[in-house]
Amino acid sequence: MAKSKKQNYQTEDENEVIRFFIILAVVVTITLGFYLFTKNVVKKVNVNRPDAVQQGEIDYTKVTVGTMLGKPDSEYYVIAYDTEDTLAPTYKYVVNVYEEDDNKLPVYYIDLNNTLNEKYIAKDGNVNKSAKTINELSLGKVTLIKVENGKIANYFDGIEEIKTELKYEENSQ
Repeated sequence: MAKSKKQNYQTEDENEVIRFFIILAVVVTITLGFYLFTKNVVKKVNVNRPDAVQQGEIDYTKVTVGTMLGKPDSEYYVIAYDTEDTLAPTYKYVVNVYEEDDNKLPVYYIDLNNTLNEKYIAKDGNVNKSAKTINELSLGKVTLIKVENGKIANYFDGIEEIKTELKYEENSQ
C-alpha cells in the first residue's frame, strides 16, 4: 500500500489569522522586554546617580527679615549674612561652636543674598544699631540680633561683636 500524502491547504483567511497571531506574539514579547529592561536596569542606574532627585526638607532655622520676630521661642538669636560671602563659613562656624553649648538660645539664619531681604541691607555701611522694628532695620555685612518676646532686644554688627556676644574663644577651635 502506498502512503497517501495529506495535502495541507490553507485558505487566505487562515493565513491572515496565523500572521496576526505571529505579529501579536512579537509585539507582546518586545513590550514585555522593554518593561523588564526599564524596571530592572534603568531604575538601578537612576538611583545611583549623584544628581538623582532627593526628597526636599524644610529648614526651620532659615527665616526672612519679615518673619524673624514671629518665632515661637521667647528668646533667640537671628544671624544675618550673605551666604555667598567668602567669610560665610567663618560666621557659620562661630554659630556652630555656640550651638554646642547646652544652655544656648536657638539661632535662626537670614540669607542677605535672598531678594526678600535686600531692602534691609545697609547702604554705604550705615547700620542702625538702635532699630527696634523690622522697618528700622539696616543690616551690616554680618549682623546678630537678639530677639526677646517678639522684639529686637540687642543688635551686634560685625564678627568681633558677634564673637563677644556668643562668648566665642579662638582656642575653642
